[in-house]
Amino acid sequence: MNLISENDAPNFWGKRKDLNMFFDDFVDFIVIFDQDQNIIYVNPTTIDRLGYSASELCSMKIVEIYPTEHRSEVMKIYNKISDLNKAILNTPFL
Repeated sequence: MNLISENDAPNFWGKRKDLNMFFDDFVDFIVIFDQDQNIIYVNPTTIDRLGYSASELCSMKIVEIYPTEHRSEVMKIYNKISDLNKAILNTPFL
C-alpha cells in the first residue's frame, strides 16, 4: 500500500491516466490513501477481492480494510512512517 505525500499527489493524479492500465492489471492490492488515512484510490483487484465498491472503499480509512485483529499492528506501522514525505506500507493482509 502506498502513502503519497501531498506534494506528490498532483503528480500522481496528473499521471493517473498513464498508470491506469498498469494499476488495472496489477494482481496485488493497490490502495492509495492521503495523510489523514482516507482511501483515495483502489485498483480493481482490491475491489474484487474485498467485495466492496470503489465508492465504499473511498469512504473508508485505510485501517478499516484490515481485519480487526490486525488493525493495531497496521496503526503501529503507519505511525512509524507518518512523518516521512512518502513511503510504501507493506503489511500482511490475510
